[in-house]
Amino acid sequence: MPAPRIGNSMIVLRALIALIILGTTAYPLVLSAEARKYRIAAIIPLTGQVASLGRYVKQGIDLALKQLPSKEREKIELIYDDDGFDPNRTISAYRRLKSQGGLDAVLVVGSPPANALVPITERDKTILIAIGASDPTIANGREYSFIHWVTPKVLGDALAQEISRRDLKKIAFIVAEVSGTIADAQGAIRALKDLQLEDRVTIHETFLRETTDYRSILAKVRENSADGVVAILFPGALSSFAKQFREMKISAELIGMETFEDESEVKAAQGALTGAWYVNAADNSELFVKLFKHQYHEHPGWGAGNAFDTINLLSSAVSKVGIENLTIRDFLRSVSNYSGATGVYSASGNNCFTLPASVKKVTAHGFEKFNQK
Repeated sequence: MPAPRIGNSMIVLRALIALIILGTTAYPLVLSAEARKYRIAAIIPLTGQVASLGRYVKQGIDLALKQLPSKEREKIELIYDDDGFDPNRTISAYRRLKSQGGLDAVLVVGSPPANALVPITERDKTILIAIGASDPTIANGREYSFIHWVTPKVLGDALAQEISRRDLKKIAFIVAEVSGTIADAQGAIRALKDLQLEDRVTIHETFLRETTDYRSILAKVRENSADGVVAILFPGALSSFAKQFREMKISAELIGMETFEDESEVKAAQGALTGAWYVNAADNSELFVKLFKHQYHEHPGWGAGNAFDTINLLSSAVSKVGIENLTIRDFLRSVSNYSGATGVYSASGNNCFTLPASVKKVTAHGFEKFNQK
């Protein structure tokens, strides 16, 4: 009977076609998942007012990639994009790069770009690591978002203790109107309150990040007889503030957080920052400083060590647990006694890390840890 034979032949033919289809699509998909690289985008400010910060971060990233063993380096792909520290550009760059081949992780600089991007990266289950971000809401309660920076509480405690040690009576806070700098100021003021010194904060003013004329507030500082001025400002604004501070012969101590440790800004200030003291992440490891100076012939600036460690942590995660972000997330949350460029630290339990802080000063020869007595 021919009909049944034809039916059986069709069944066999269909089965063969199905096997062929599976053989030409499913297998390459599995192979691709195993062989593909972990794709990281560094969307950082390479132009604009805070380009010096982006430059230090890029140097740290490039140095980390250069130092990685070849087997680890081959497992990751890194792409740069410039957001000029504009959150709208951060989002545009992320979406463009995501559409051009997908992204597994993204590194950003500072709180504003991170805050803008977090809702999107959380939805996409993309690992986000914010370098130099102080706003804890970027990481706290998130699934895939992390901060690699010393926390406002740790910085604030160090600042308050030094203010107490120096017995400064009237403190002025001059703060950029940005979520991260505001978080730093709040951390310091809370720490002063813990020491029962909150009444020493006699001036607390915020300014647009781009502000460069501070003569009115400095006149107020002088009238108030402040003996300590904490300037939490961004590059460009900070050097302008410092020069006006010196030109107006303010007798108070000039105090800072984080951005004082920027050779470009110290140079732009033309000596006005020399002698100022500030709090920042503890000194980078001697080995990292040596590597950095050998490569770039300068001291590692703001965020360079954090960027170096971030790449190494991601690379280590990929090598140990693979490219799935759920396991990458769990790896980052389980970091314990990690010895990196920024010291020995662990995961803090809220998608941050227990990075230490120290008090430092700007000298004619660079930055030095303050010798507290």
